[in-house]
Amino acid sequence: MPKFNEKIFIIILIVITLINGFFWNLKSFGQSPTGDALYFNQVAENILDGKGFTFAGQVISDAPGYPLFLAGVYGILGRNSYDAARVVQILLIVASVIILYKLASKFFGKRVAVLSSLLMAVFYVFPLSAAYFERENFIMLWLLIFVYLLYQAHFRKEKRWFIFSAVSLGVLVLSNGITQLLFIPIAILLFFLYKNSPSRKEEAIRIIIFLISFFIVIGPWMLNNYKNSLGATVDNQRGYMLAIRAEIMENLYKDYGEHFIGHTLGYYFAQKLDSQINILAPRKHSSIDQRVKELLAKNDNLIEAYNTVGRDGLKKIVANPHKYLLSSLLDFISFNSPLIPHFSTGKQRMENSWTLTTFVEEGQAAGLPDFAKIVLLLGLRFIWLFSLFLVIYGTVRAIKEDWRKVIWILVIIIYFNLAYSAIHALPRYAMPIYPLYMILFSIGLFSLLNKFNFPNSLTKFYDVKSKKNQ
Repeated sequence: MPKFNEKIFIIILIVITLINGFFWNLKSFGQSPTGDALYFNQVAENILDGKGFTFAGQVISDAPGYPLFLAGVYGILGRNSYDAARVVQILLIVASVIILYKLASKFFGKRVAVLSSLLMAVFYVFPLSAAYFERENFIMLWLLIFVYLLYQAHFRKEKRWFIFSAVSLGVLVLSNGITQLLFIPIAILLFFLYKNSPSRKEEAIRIIIFLISFFIVIGPWMLNNYKNSLGATVDNQRGYMLAIRAEIMENLYKDYGEHFIGHTLGYYFAQKLDSQINILAPRKHSSIDQRVKELLAKNDNLIEAYNTVGRDGLKKIVANPHKYLLSSLLDFISFNSPLIPHFSTGKQRMENSWTLTTFVEEGQAAGLPDFAKIVLLLGLRFIWLFSLFLVIYGTVRAIKEDWRKVIWILVIIIYFNLAYSAIHALPRYAMPIYPLYMILFSIGLFSLLNKFNFPNSLTKFYDVKSKKNQ
């Protein structure tokens, strides 16, 4: 068997990622941003025009990382250079693939590193995100950097790695506000892991250094928000999101059984039970948006409007906790649902409807007979569920092998699932943690093959048993 050449493989990995990235962007080149991208691009333009972090005349309270990134791209490559920005974002995917390979190779063995990085290199979701200026690729890059540096800090126990990991976490939070509380489980787990260490004082100092470094990074933005009466947080849209959750949970509760079937099997089946079911109900919040507009017309303060609707939303949630929990379950399912290419309009799209749950209803298989639609929907769902089974199986196997190697991956996956399920979840929001799922999937696949006595040289998922000092 030929010796594995890592440098050649990385070059091949880069080429595959670039080919995949440009292939899925072919129809997007030359197109102007639409949807959420209009918001990010406008904020970026305002930054370059000296108007600061503003949108529609309002100071934004959203995390500033992605608009700042776009402003940097446009500042260097020219205004309205949308295609150049798409290319830069494809390069971000390349960087993420390489980091994933390095992370998996160092802590889970070459075989897992090769398979997980190849899966990421050929996956269509990431380049489509670049095509439509979704910020998930930017978040994913910083998440992978943080995970890699956190593992280095954990195993090397050198203060510099704690500083590096804290800085990367700070940038991650500034890129995605929902991660602003991630430092809490990280710090708690670090304390738990080191509580029986003979050098507890040194370990405590490292944790303190981690926390100080983290708040040094996010502190200026928190101070900026506080000065602008936006609250001393990184992202102060929680009131608006609570209001959205309250409206959506009411919309779903009326026909919860049908919506549960829609989320688990697809709305094609839900419509067979109730032809009048509103497949847009899980995302429809027009009443809250109208209420925000009315409040803005009165006092022209966006955050105050968010806080007002948020207080009303919180009252509804507290009064109906069962509705909230049932709605959160649907969001959990939605968060972990697959994304599929959407070609029904002749253009590739990455929008809220770009999911398996609304696959047929969006017109992608309009010409197929019902039997073929059922086979297609259930077949795709089976593939996805089997993939999730391998992720779970890989998690169990990795924990048995050496739980320290998988602990940080699990903490981050659990945090993302809980945070989005508690507020509002769309499938594309899970994109940043897909690479972590791919590591667990690869471990699960090799473990399952090994269980059925495939050649050990092909299936052993750790090259070396539990290296203590990575």
